[in-house]
Amino acid sequence: MKPENVAGYEIVIRKHLKPALGGVLVQKLTVEQVETFYAAMQAAGKSSSLIKKCHMRLASALRLGQR
Repeated sequence: MKPENVAGYEIVIRKHLKPALGGVLVQKLTVEQVETFYAAMQAAGKSSSLIKKCHMRLASALRLGQR
């Protein structure tokens, strides 16, 4: 992975995912919490592209956690 891609991933995780969902244990994370996070991002005027990036990073992290 290119360094600029890693930096982009890190920004999405640090600025968006961790503040909203970082305090929730993965085992306790619910669909409702994730949907609420996405809805709050949309209500705050965040772009659909950013919301999609958050979704992709979260999905990837959850898949890695299942291994």
